[in-house]
Amino acid sequence: MELKRHYINLVRRWIWLLLLAPLSASVTSYWVSNQQPTVYEAQARLVVGPGVDSPNPDLNALRTGGQLMQTYTKLVTTRPVLKSVIDDLNLPIASESLDQMITVKADSETQILTIRARDGDPDQAVAIANTLADKLVGLSPAGPNSAENELKVQLRSEVAKLQNFIDDTEARIKQLDTERQAAANAKPDPIAQSIIASTEARIKQLEAQLQTEPDVETQRLLLDQIALERNRLFDAQRVDQENQRLIIDQLSQERTRLTEAQRTLALLHTSLQNTFTNQVKIVEPAIAAVAVGSQLRLKVLLAGLSGLILALAIALIFEFVDDTLETVEDLAQAAGIPILSTIARYKVPRGAGREGLVVEALPESLAAEDYRMLGAKLRYSSDNRALRSVLISSSQTDDDTAETASNLAITLVQTGSRVVLVDANLRRPMLGKLFDLDNSRGLTDILTSRAKRPEVVPVSWAPGLSVLPSGSVSSNSFQLLASPRMVELVKQLESLADMVIIVAPPLLSFAGSLILASRVDGVIIVARGGKSRREALNSTVENLRSLGAHIVGTILHNSRQSGVPFVPSLPVPPVPTPNGQVASDEPLSRPLDDVEYLKGV
Repeated sequence: MELKRHYINLVRRWIWLLLLAPLSASVTSYWVSNQQPTVYEAQARLVVGPGVDSPNPDLNALRTGGQLMQTYTKLVTTRPVLKSVIDDLNLPIASESLDQMITVKADSETQILTIRARDGDPDQAVAIANTLADKLVGLSPAGPNSAENELKVQLRSEVAKLQNFIDDTEARIKQLDTERQAAANAKPDPIAQSIIASTEARIKQLEAQLQTEPDVETQRLLLDQIALERNRLFDAQRVDQENQRLIIDQLSQERTRLTEAQRTLALLHTSLQNTFTNQVKIVEPAIAAVAVGSQLRLKVLLAGLSGLILALAIALIFEFVDDTLETVEDLAQAAGIPILSTIARYKVPRGAGREGLVVEALPESLAAEDYRMLGAKLRYSSDNRALRSVLISSSQTDDDTAETASNLAITLVQTGSRVVLVDANLRRPMLGKLFDLDNSRGLTDILTSRAKRPEVVPVSWAPGLSVLPSGSVSSNSFQLLASPRMVELVKQLESLADMVIIVAPPLLSFAGSLILASRVDGVIIVARGGKSRREALNSTVENLRSLGAHIVGTILHNSRQSGVPFVPSLPVPPVPTPNGQVASDEPLSRPLDDVEYLKGV
């Protein structure tokens, strides 16, 4: 709970910075973003390694291509490549500036390399992206001027020639096949058929004579004639068959040549389709540049968030190193003594007398109510310890001491008490100015003249209140405040009033204040919110305890809070009085409860 309250108070104290820092950062980011010119981006895409045109992509080749792609990614941004682009496009920039204008992204899964170029001119962005892509292709061994590319050009030329030869061969084969079919389907030659028919008839006639001829010599002659006629018949028939066989032989030769040519063409196609592993191709050149989104909302949001984080860091650092007292919790943790009240912030009224004191000038204000609550607590305290004389001072500065004591005195007399207000700040007196009194005679004169009865000045507009000014300024204030005469004077003043309130100089700056604090019934320490230091307050409390002074409590002046919020008790060692006894066995850090103080009112 305490930790939560601590952070809530921290946010309250630094809310101005926590709001101003992100707002300023966001406004600055918005203005800077709007001042920037429009930027255009163009991109060109390339493929590295075996492309989609490879009929049988090899896994090792694909892996090698992925590794080569990382190399080409670095080559794009090298100084020679950038310088070459600058020279080709006549760019009026340095290589380092061009490097800032381009980004290269490699996608190892698809082997696609993307080159992006940004420029204020869309055409210039397109030219830079395409020129970089061309330079990268030129660096590849399979580039347009490489030996591999020249070999492919020759292969394509041979493929074209071979394709023409195949087309001519197929045409000749078609022609020979037509001639063969025509020869097979052609009608017989009438002359040849007449010769064959007459020859066959002659053979039959000779064979008939041979069967009827009894003479052996005649039979031999007939047989010779039959053999001669049969040879003539065979020759006549062979002429027609020889023409068909010649056509078939030519057709067979042409088909053999066609097969060889087709086999050679297939080998050439395979050679052309086998792509190189180390090659770069442009698959998508840059055509048009598009305006790049400024991401204004994101920039403003990030700037605001950064401002908030920075403000929070500054607040935490200041909270860590700053020991000023801001809240009641800070005061309780620092001093470990009762907190009587907090006095809300207010604008000090102008004027003197009742017009210069908030309880009279602004009776309805929170500060006036805080003073009245403080007076009630002091008058109706339940600790059974009479407070006839109270010293009010601060640790280092006395800006609020006299004002606090004066307003407190007025609230006490408003409840019917008689109060004597003593200005013991002999070097910087303030009560005379606040109450518009003559400060020429007062405390110093009484202490030096040894007058038996002190002369106090009653305040006409505050019945029951009397003021003892400081008198003339004295250089030996320590001797006066620490003298036995001062103790005697306090006792005399106690007989004249219900309470004597002494305004003393800062306790850490004047030793006389510490001596006087140990000789009165109680001490009230005034701390100013946002100004008093934790270390100074701790030192003040330690000094007072070492002298046996009874610390009634503290007042937090100029506070953002009003009244006395609950503060958990903190263990505080008992304070011995001058006679060696413990001053109080009640926890000193517990705030005095309103109900306890107001009992009997």
